[in-house]
Amino acid sequence: MCRADRDVFPSLAQAQASVANETYRELGLPPTFLFCPTEYCSSLCSPSPAKSRYLQTLGQELLPEIGVIWTGPKVVSQELSVALVEEVEHVLQHRLLIWDNLFANDYDCRRVFLGPYTGRAPGLVPRLCGLLLNPNCELQANFIPIHTLGSWFRSELQGCTHTNSTGTDASAELGDSLGLQEGYSPQKALELALLDWVAEIKQQVLEAEEGRSDSSAPLTMEEARMLVELFYLPYHHGPQAQQLLEDLQWLRANSPSMGVPTRSPNSCVVAEWRSRARSFQQLCAQMCCLHSRFVRSAGQALLYDLHPYLWDIRNLLLAASAFVLWLGT
Repeated sequence: MCRADRDVFPSLAQAQASVANETYRELGLPPTFLFCPTEYCSSLCSPSPAKSRYLQTLGQELLPEIGVIWTGPKVVSQELSVALVEEVEHVLQHRLLIWDNLFANDYDCRRVFLGPYTGRAPGLVPRLCGLLLNPNCELQANFIPIHTLGSWFRSELQGCTHTNSTGTDASAELGDSLGLQEGYSPQKALELALLDWVAEIKQQVLEAEEGRSDSSAPLTMEEARMLVELFYLPYHHGPQAQQLLEDLQWLRANSPSMGVPTRSPNSCVVAEWRSRARSFQQLCAQMCCLHSRFVRSAGQALLYDLHPYLWDIRNLLLAASAFVLWLGT
């Protein structure tokens, strides 16, 4: 704080609460008014959320009608638990609004996240006053994140005890119709989202190419799944991308040029290496072909948003494939 503010307010938290309270009153006590604290996640709290003097002061000074924004354990949180929400609520004496940065990519221009909404514990919704998803900067990259967020939210509603006028569980009926009756599954939600995304891509292409006779076949489910698994989540690679990384590490560590002689007495080791090298190069080739298919089969808006990322990964895979070929010589 500047000297003038320090002469009036004994702490930053009291200054911020005073300004927020005054603004809230000046606006006529709106039904929704959100405040983002300086310590908005656990990693920014000193020394911890439970012992933070800053949060304690906010809890005492901030008007109870004002909602407080929280991002979880970190700015980009891998997991959100009910226990953490309850801990922070106890200190702030306010219900939280989660600002979820799981899919945010504005901090790294070389990453985009197409995977399913995951890592959020069941039972969160009743503890919150809301949840906002901070998405990818690229609009077209957010179909699956938002679709799976919707599936997660519907499964949360299913866990609540709301009933319709007939006395039956309306939220459970909604979950059953979407195949979510056993609670939220990121993989099941992803499959539902992929079906709708492929249909959406096809529709966009049909509208753009109406009247043309040279249109390409639309992207398949497997191609869309491969695209998602290349650009999955900030803390997780998709299964196929993870397999590529593991194979590359194994091939490098066990290659003929890195310590396993070409004419080793243990010919099984060499045979295994060459077999895995072929599989690795085939998968690289499939993913490079995905780039060509995507260029021909995606709509203009989707191509514009995702092509830079797919181009980068294509070039990396070509280099990795050449590296493995060199290792085998």
